[in-house]
Amino acid sequence: MIGNLLLVFSAVILNGHDLKIAGDKYDMNWALSLGQYEWIQESDLWPTWGETFQDGEDIVQRFTFPHDGKTHRIAIPFNDNYPGAEECVTKRCHAHIWPGGTNGWVCAIRMGGKVPHLGLMITKGSFDGYAITKRGSKFGGSNFRGVIILLTKSNELEWRIFSHTGWDDFKSKLIQKGGTWVDYVPPADLPDFDTVLKKRLDFILENQVYHNPEDIRDGALIPYDNETKKQYCGWLQEPVISDRSEGRERVGMGILLAEAMRHGYTHPAAETTLRNYLEYVHRALQDDKFRVRGAADDKKKFRIYNFAWVTRLYFDAYETLGDEKYLDWGYNTAMAAFKTGGYNFYMIDFPILQSIRLLENSHVEVERGRAKLLRAELEKWASNIAKNGLNVPKFEVKYEQSIIAPAANTMAEMYLLTHDEKYLAAAKVLLPAVEAFNGHQPDIHLNDVGIRHWDGYWFGKRRVWGDTFPHYWSAITADFFRHWALITGDKSYQRRAENIIRAQYSLFNDDGSAGCAYLYADEYDGKPGKFLDPLANDQDWALVFGVRVFSEDK
Repeated sequence: MIGNLLLVFSAVILNGHDLKIAGDKYDMNWALSLGQYEWIQESDLWPTWGETFQDGEDIVQRFTFPHDGKTHRIAIPFNDNYPGAEECVTKRCHAHIWPGGTNGWVCAIRMGGKVPHLGLMITKGSFDGYAITKRGSKFGGSNFRGVIILLTKSNELEWRIFSHTGWDDFKSKLIQKGGTWVDYVPPADLPDFDTVLKKRLDFILENQVYHNPEDIRDGALIPYDNETKKQYCGWLQEPVISDRSEGRERVGMGILLAEAMRHGYTHPAAETTLRNYLEYVHRALQDDKFRVRGAADDKKKFRIYNFAWVTRLYFDAYETLGDEKYLDWGYNTAMAAFKTGGYNFYMIDFPILQSIRLLENSHVEVERGRAKLLRAELEKWASNIAKNGLNVPKFEVKYEQSIIAPAANTMAEMYLLTHDEKYLAAAKVLLPAVEAFNGHQPDIHLNDVGIRHWDGYWFGKRRVWGDTFPHYWSAITADFFRHWALITGDKSYQRRAENIIRAQYSLFNDDGSAGCAYLYADEYDGKPGKFLDPLANDQDWALVFGVRVFSEDK
């Protein structure tokens, strides 16, 4: 019941291989369809070879497999892919998978959060795991999650498909229909955040600082190969891969060091390392207009994401070290971001509140004047995001959690800065789409962790396409939830933020080493999953957001 409107949806309909819900005004097909993409074949469609019948408003399907002791495979090809925001928010779903044996299920949530949604629950047999097929550049690259394959050791399998109106309704119906809902309980042996943080920073300072006075990259913080136990010098590799450079997302290590030092982290090399790193960034990654390169030898390409991170780095450095030049560098980098096209870009972790606070509180009159100029640029940028709402532009991926969550977080920070209701209204529009990415499975890798499925390829050593649970950018949502708790007073969002950060601990080993993504599925196009990629690359952003979630004012 919403107000005086009773939401009623009729039967789930399986027409051929199309899976729909009667009464859905968007007429969404919840399954992949032939012709939707050129690589979709008959074998990739919703299975109909078993027994199928209608039971009330639900669809029940039964399948029988040979008694051969093998693991059997059957497609459950939910329509989880990214053609662009306009189609995604109404005609695509996030398939939240729980391979929980006899209690296995899939909760499919429409990407924009609008009801109705779809659920699948196992009623006979066992959901023992899942595989992902048809991933790679010839299968849509980052925009296609793949064909989801259910793995079962059972000879007989039965599932029930039903409509629902969200997670609470899904849980209720699952129980009503004979299933068992298992609440998430965090592992009892989880370390505390400060322990994870200290071990990781100690490891970085002792293993990931590049020392070579003859090289312009001297002082850089770079990736580390946990198999060879050596630094990964991306500029020396063939081919050179920008997502493993000494710039770009690796700036997160410098930000982490600056923010952790401000909150009590100590190490004999910490301050020297941070100062040397700041000089490296300014010397090697920026030109005389404060534009930011992705690497020291990347002289022409300016990626707006990098501007936001270097801006954050400098404001953090000023707040931690107190040197006025970092305030100057931060302001100039911020303004360069907008001059280079930032108005129409969805930057991640631009320091909205921090930058204005530090400039306004500066004892230097020029800096206080700059606060007004930067605020005007922020207003122009944020107004574009507010106006777009859910109709977000396509960037490196056509629609993804790290577009929607940063947009929502930008709106939240702008509301906290200005108290302008248009930003609050925009955040409310984006909130359901942010939450739609997050599942509620009883597993630390999955619970409240946003769906992502390409980062293992772009950033990992194994270069595997497919589900990454967790991936550190899912922690952007934690930052938004932290701000949302401050705005609304709803402390459940702060608890969820903390839960998201704890989920990232599986990226960090007990000795402080780390991996950039955990490949969660059992198989990826025939390759084994369930592993932490051995390249320590850009995962430290998870701890950046963790410092704020666990240290900032609640």
